[in-house]
Amino acid sequence: MRTRLFKGLIAVFVLSVLTGGFFYMRSNHKHEQVKARYDTYMAQLDDLSVDEDGFLKPITDAGNDPEYDAIYEKKEKARNYLMKHAPHLLPEDDKKSSDDLNNELVEAIRKRDPEAASRLESQFAENKRIAKAQVEAELAVFKQELIDHEAQMEASRKRRESFELEILERKRESQALHERLDRLMDKMREHGIFDANGNLVGVKPPSVAPSDSDVSVPPVGSDASQDRSPAPHTDSVGASDSEIPAAPAFNPQLWRESINSEMADLDVGLSDKYPDVMIRSYLSDAEYQTLFPTEASRQQLQRRTTALQTEYASGIRKMLSKTPRDRQSQMLEIARQALSKDWDSDFVDAVIEQLQLDQK
Repeated sequence: MRTRLFKGLIAVFVLSVLTGGFFYMRSNHKHEQVKARYDTYMAQLDDLSVDEDGFLKPITDAGNDPEYDAIYEKKEKARNYLMKHAPHLLPEDDKKSSDDLNNELVEAIRKRDPEAASRLESQFAENKRIAKAQVEAELAVFKQELIDHEAQMEASRKRRESFELEILERKRESQALHERLDRLMDKMREHGIFDANGNLVGVKPPSVAPSDSDVSVPPVGSDASQDRSPAPHTDSVGASDSEIPAAPAFNPQLWRESINSEMADLDVGLSDKYPDVMIRSYLSDAEYQTLFPTEASRQQLQRRTTALQTEYASGIRKMLSKTPRDRQSQMLEIARQALSKDWDSDFVDAVIEQLQLDQK
């Protein structure tokens, strides 16, 4: 047993050594291939740098040679690979920076041709300046792209926040509507008719129908409506104008708020009395057919709708009776706006028409 285990370990060790050696040799072979290409490129560059007589070509000729530029780019790629993976294969001079190599080249040429060395030095400086300008231009583009991206992100954030606030407001409005519907439904159940299974099949008629006295109010402008307040008291001696207290100044905003407050009080009282009519505008066709399945129940709803319109008109008429004639049309418009918040135009028009008939 131990012998077989020992032999197995030896086999694994040998296999690991052979595998490692294979990859090492393969990697080393690739490094040598790159080094061979590097040497080839260097030789080609040397050939392109001298003329037929063995003299260096003018720097202007070498710098504008596409073939020279292509080979130089390949040489740089090979050199970068060797610097990263096998720097020991490079000559010591090739491990130097490009600036150092350029300086050494310039100095070497200066010994034989100072003018050419000056041109080459100027060319190196110009190339360095162009490269720096290109880097700075690219950096400026990247910075501007970053600024634009951040601006877009900020605009998107604001749009998202605005959308979330809008959704939240809609949820609040929806919740308020559902709460109001729930309250109306609770009131509706008190007036509902249910079958044996607890399903709502109709609405009970009102226990007390509105009487004529509730809706019959003398129209504004008649003798009865005008003579509602007691006559001002005068003594036998008489009073001077200075002794009569001045009337408070008219405040349009306060007056409007007072009317809206009275309309709100009127809504609360009538919603308790007519929950079936109040909820009608919120029902779908299917819900309407369920709650009012018979023609009799729908006619009863219509009668109660008319009664509610009459009670609204009666309440507003009482408010008009306390309003000076020159402000009655404005007060009527405020009442119309208040009614329009909860009722459709047909309902509102029916109420206002009753009041307008009084004024004719």
